[in-house]
Order: sequence, then structure tokens, then C-alpha cells
Amino acid sequence: MADIGILADSLRLSGVRTLLLSMKNYSNPTVWFTREINESDLEFVISNQIEYRLADEPKFLIILVSVLVLFLPPLKTTNYFYGRLRDLYFEPSKVVRCIKYLSNFLPKILNSNKIVKIIAFFYSFINNRDQLQFPDKFLFVGFFTKNLQLLELARQNGSRIICLIYSWDNPYKYNFLPSLFDEYWVWNEYMGEDIHRLHKIPKDKIKISGAIQFDYLLSEYKYSSEHPTIKFVSSNVNNYYLFLFSSSYNAVHQEIELLRLISNNLKEVGDPTHILVRPYPNIKDKGIYDSIKSIDNIYFDTSVYDTTDDYHLFVKKEVIDKCKVVINIVTTMALEAAVLNKLIIQLAFAPFGLKNSKKKFEYLDLNSIMKNDHLNRYLFLDKYPNVVRSECDFKNLMHYILSEDYYELMKFTTYLSNFSVQTMNKKSLEIIKTFLCR
Repeated sequence: MADIGILADSLRLSGVRTLLLSMKNYSNPTVWFTREINESDLEFVISNQIEYRLADEPKFLIILVSVLVLFLPPLKTTNYFYGRLRDLYFEPSKVVRCIKYLSNFLPKILNSNKIVKIIAFFYSFINNRDQLQFPDKFLFVGFFTKNLQLLELARQNGSRIICLIYSWDNPYKYNFLPSLFDEYWVWNEYMGEDIHRLHKIPKDKIKISGAIQFDYLLSEYKYSSEHPTIKFVSSNVNNYYLFLFSSSYNAVHQEIELLRLISNNLKEVGDPTHILVRPYPNIKDKGIYDSIKSIDNIYFDTSVYDTTDDYHLFVKKEVIDKCKVVINIVTTMALEAAVLNKLIIQLAFAPFGLKNSKKKFEYLDLNSIMKNDHLNRYLFLDKYPNVVRSECDFKNLMHYILSEDYYELMKFTTYLSNFSVQTMNKKSLEIIKTFLCR
């Protein structure tokens, strides 16, 4: 068995934890980190006897990469992620506007792969280069510019390097994706086409691995019947709507207003069903939701903050599995709900625009987020009546749902399920193991 290394930026990603736990059954991978990890994550690594190493990034390389990224041509896509580096750290100026103008002519001179080669020149000056013992196969979970150092050093060492495209928005989220990996693992053919179209990745390097973060949906799971969320779910089986928050930025204010709108409309159409609200797990100010906790038909899922182990994953599955309808904005959980064959309402409008119209804060506005190409390409499809573009559309859809005639509405679920897990008849981890064992 070849020595295997895994570069994991965070062990809090459910797919990463599932991957490491599963691999322990047949291999002992080396886990690499490019940043400090939390104590609870460290305990997870040690408890599974997985060796870890810290690979520090020289600051001058980070600065160099950041400067060079400024000169990369923009992707031909409407994407609020792209340009964060520019718009957050650089005020619009004549110099920056000039750079952006010149970037239209730079692709023939400077591209992401050439940047890696330029940076490689500096790696010969890294003192601890010879001390790093690179594995035969190196799996990158996602790709970030700060990992260019490890990417190039692994290439020079002769490792077979693999990039796992972790989420469906990653092809659009990455400023650039070097074509220097030996293989790229994606959920499905759609994502494979995305990285080929947007990042010019050769098709013969693209492999279909499935979505490892969805494997838990096929797993046996246990949960505590004493947990407040489970008590609510158990007493309201198939009789609650699940509302999914998706933002930790200013857009959360717009999502809160959407939730108020939904709550009021349910009352207006005479639907007594409660709404179970799942907060965004990474939000810093949890008190931001306080203004809606007193609404009588709203209940909050508190399991979302139980992240010290994998318990919250299984509660999440139970919460989705027992609900009547999932109300989604832009979360990946809608795809998980589709796998569990749940009816999905897809909101595709914001109740108002944010007052701050400065371009560098544009990505904080739900209206801007909803312009993302991957959302409009795969989620906001008007041929499905589930896609709601206005409050009026929502009211009409609620009357439709009350009639319990779900045949047309479930076509959207079938579509999303097929998109999410084309390999669901076989766990993606089994496919990944097969790749790694070659």
C-alpha cells in the first residue's frame, strides 16, 4: 500500500472527518495542516492515531501570491466570491482599475500555472525543504492559493497529487485552479464540466468520486432522544417546515426578513405548521437571531452548535428526514434533503437591498449572492414551480402544498438528487479508496 498524505485545512468539514475515519480501516494516512487547528480537532486526530505535521507558509510567499493574483484575468462568470481579495483590501483607484484593465491582456503572458513555476524558484531557499517527507500519493481536500507551496514541493518530490473538489460551488469559488494536479475528483459530470470550462482542466484528469460529505446519509446513525431538537422532531414528525439559514454576513438580516415573511404567510393561508430554523453554524454573533425567537410558530434547532464530534451530523439527518418541507436559500443542505427525498421550496429573491452599496461590500448582499452562476445554472431553474421569485409566488406555492398534490413539486427533488449523488448506489468513500489503491 502506497503512503498516503491528506492536506486538510479544517477537520470540522464533515466529509474530511468521514474520510479520515474510513481510511483508518485500511491505511494510516499522514494528515497535513497549513494553519493551527482547534484542540477538539487535535483530539480527534490523536484519538485515531493519525500522525500530523504543520507545514508553515513563508510570509514572503503569501505576499507574492497575493500580488500575483491581482494580475490574474477574471473568470468569465458572475461570481460574488471572485474579487474578494481585490475589493476587500484595495479601495477602487486608478492603479487598481488600470491593473484590472491590463488583466484582459495578460492570459497569454501570465496564468496560474506560470505563477506556480515562478514561485517554485523561491522554494529552493526554504530551509526545511529536505526535512519534509512527502507521501507517494497526496490528496488535497480543496485548493487554496496558500497551498501552492506544498503543491509545487510535492510535484518536485515525485508525489502523485490529487485535488478533491469538495463542494459544488468550488469551481466558481476558486480565483484560479492550477492544472498541475495529476487528478481532480468531483461529485459528478456537471462539476467536471465546470472545472474544464472555467479553469481549462484537461478532461482526462477529471474523475467522478461522488460527494464524501453525503456518505453519512447512507450510514447507520444514533442520536440522543433527550436532545431538545430531537424532542421537537419526534413530536412533530412530518409536520414542520425546515428553514435553512445560509449566511454569516450582512445578508443574514435579509434572511431574517424572509423568515418573518414565511411565518406570516403560513398564518395567512391557515397553515398551522411550525418552522424549525437551522441557524448558520459558523455565525459569530448568535444573538442576531434573538428578534425572531419569540415568534410563536418558529423553533430553533440547537444541535447545529454541537460540533465537538460527529453527533450533530446524525441530528441533521434526523431533522431533514422527519420534516414536511425544506425551505432553502443557497445552502448545500438542500442537496442533502433531495437525497433523502424531501420536498424543497427554493427561495430565489431577497426582501430588500442593503443600504451599503459600496462595491467592496457587494458580496454581503443576498441580491448579489443570488447572482452567482452556479446557483442560476443548477438551482434557480424556473421550469420547476418550487423556485420562488416573489412573495406572491410563495403564497401560491403554499396553497399548492396545502392541497398535498406533490407530484409536480417532487420533480425538483428528483433533479437535485440526481445532481448531488450520481454514485449514491455506492459510497463515494469506496470509490476514493479504489482510486487511492491503484
